[in-house]
Amino acid sequence: MVNMRWALVIGLGVIMSLALVVHAQAVVPPTSSGYCYVNATLNGTGYVVVIDASQGTYNLAVFTQQGYKTWSSGQSASAIYYGSVSYGTVLAVPVSAGDYVVVYYPVNSPTCPSIAIFGRKHLPIGAVSYPLAPITTSGLMGFFNITAIGAYNPNGGSQYDVPNSGSSLQFNVVLIVELANGQVQYYWAQDVLQFVTNESELYVTDNVWNDTASSSILSNQTIMGNGAVHSSSGECAYVYVTSLSSYSLSLAGYLIMKTYVSNGEAYVDFGYVIVQNGNYEPPSVVWFDNVSIIPSAPAVNAYFEVSTELAPSYLPMDAELVFAGYGNSEWTMFNQLSANLAILYWGGSDWVPLPRLFNFGIDTAEGAVPSISVSMSSNGLANVALGSFTPGLVISEPTTPALPMTYVSYYNPVTDQSFSGYITQPMTINFPSTVYVSSNERYVFQGYYVNNKLSTNSSITITPSEAWFAEYEVEPVYQQQYLVSISSPLPVYINNEETSNYTGWVNTGSILDLTDHDYVFNNGTMFVPSVGNETIIVTNPVSLVVNWYPEYLVTISSALPIGVNGELTTNYTAWLSPGFPIALTTHVYVFPNGTMFIPGVGNETLTVNAPTTLAITWSPRYLVTITSTRPIYVNGRLVSNYTAWLSPGITLTIRAPTYSAYGGLVLYQPNITSATLTINKPTKLTITYTPNYTRVIILTITAITIIAAASLLIRRHKTPQTTQH
Repeated sequence: MVNMRWALVIGLGVIMSLALVVHAQAVVPPTSSGYCYVNATLNGTGYVVVIDASQGTYNLAVFTQQGYKTWSSGQSASAIYYGSVSYGTVLAVPVSAGDYVVVYYPVNSPTCPSIAIFGRKHLPIGAVSYPLAPITTSGLMGFFNITAIGAYNPNGGSQYDVPNSGSSLQFNVVLIVELANGQVQYYWAQDVLQFVTNESELYVTDNVWNDTASSSILSNQTIMGNGAVHSSSGECAYVYVTSLSSYSLSLAGYLIMKTYVSNGEAYVDFGYVIVQNGNYEPPSVVWFDNVSIIPSAPAVNAYFEVSTELAPSYLPMDAELVFAGYGNSEWTMFNQLSANLAILYWGGSDWVPLPRLFNFGIDTAEGAVPSISVSMSSNGLANVALGSFTPGLVISEPTTPALPMTYVSYYNPVTDQSFSGYITQPMTINFPSTVYVSSNERYVFQGYYVNNKLSTNSSITITPSEAWFAEYEVEPVYQQQYLVSISSPLPVYINNEETSNYTGWVNTGSILDLTDHDYVFNNGTMFVPSVGNETIIVTNPVSLVVNWYPEYLVTISSALPIGVNGELTTNYTAWLSPGFPIALTTHVYVFPNGTMFIPGVGNETLTVNAPTTLAITWSPRYLVTITSTRPIYVNGRLVSNYTAWLSPGITLTIRAPTYSAYGGLVLYQPNITSATLTINKPTKLTITYTPNYTRVIILTITAITIIAAASLLIRRHKTPQTTQH
């Protein structure tokens, strides 16, 4: 919607000094000098506003029509107000409904001095700067912090075509454009928040008016942006309205305007920044409209001017940050209002508060029911709230306010400390170097990121910016560490370093390579670790004790195969744990050559409890076989046959007796009558008996001899024998 302007002006004027006290029914003496006058009609209680931009000092009186008639006839007359004005006077005289004549004198020239006079039922209320010396700048900024707002005009919709609960916060300034041909053009720029208070909704709007003449004349060919030129009541204005958005209280931010010249065109950029919408927000400058002004001749310079001078439109060149009606010259009544305001200009290196702040403006046509008070706080902010309204000067030289332009967000997840908001004085954040979560978990400070830039300092001090909006996102970086304890009676290797007691804080996610090996001692004892080579990824505290288990070297050797735990072997070697059973199985080996080997141990189970070396010895046995046809004596024992396995070195005594038959006539004699054998190999002995008939023969011969002799004797007895010779 177009914000309409009001102009009931006579003469050219702007002001100096404080608002003057209203004198009830003061008597004004007649004057013989010339004077200027202006008629003002109000159809309700309101104000006669006077702004003096002249170079002299004048008497000023506000008469009723009857009073003026009396005074102008050369008689003294009562006046509603009577006083003096000079350059810089800004005056609002409360009046009731009626027709008034404002007179100022002495005027000794054919033209009236530059004094602007307005009749207004409702004034816009807030912070308005009327400097005594003109201030020119390329940028202006209006700060607001609204904690309560509510407005109502029962005729808003029906009479003004605006929401009944509508209101606005207007930032209004004058733009001057200098042309190459020496001409100067004046424009009036508005950066506005339009509130629908019962819906908690708002629009951001900008308007540009042509103040070069008494009537604002613009076209879509001479001014361009996101909006367009609209006309109302013979006035033309460029208007742009953003889309509807919602708001929450507290609502704080900035309305910003900047101007510059490029390629012969003058530009006005309209922007806003919301720093708090219920909650604090990081500053984001929204340049919602970029308006280009295309004059008839190339523009060579553009700037804002804030002063008590009058533009060619006879409106003052003040800067206004004011609460008023929604638009279309509407007035509203605020039933809730609490806000802080500040208006500043760009001084080249920082923002400087505008001087001489009054609590009312005159340029905009919208107004507010005067139930609002404006006071100045020590922090340089104008406090606007419901209360009694007395139009006048609030402060001549406000202090520079500490404005929220620097946003800091900080969160330390380790300490659970956080901050999110704006700072207006230096802020120091200290970071604890080490934070212990428990006895075996901690966080170690590594540094911090500020807007993604790493620093390793232990603290940061952030100084608020005074030039432009800044955001600092502070993110401390901590390294999580776990206590790792690895102990071992015997050395192990952690990441290739030998140790028997590794204790330290290790970064989470770190890799520890644990390497160990068996330790073998000369006594046949080996210690085996409880864990092997492994990679430990540290994600929790680690407490590891490497235990070592003894194993003993067991060596069993045998010339002949034996059974060791069911396995046939001649050479068993193994490292065995204490208590491990060894089942030995042996048997006798008999070879075809008559040799037998007998093991030194039999079948048994051994329990390992020390290094063990066992050699199975084998004892040879030789097969001794003695056969005889007749019983013989072997080691004194009469046997027919003798068979035995005998150890080497065993001695056998053999005696073979002679046997007789037939009454001793026949003797059976052994081939070996006696022998002593020392066994050292398999032995076979055969004893044979041979009959001896010698006695039989002798006996036979004897018998024959006897018989023969007997026979001879007998023959001799029977026949004498003769002897031949």
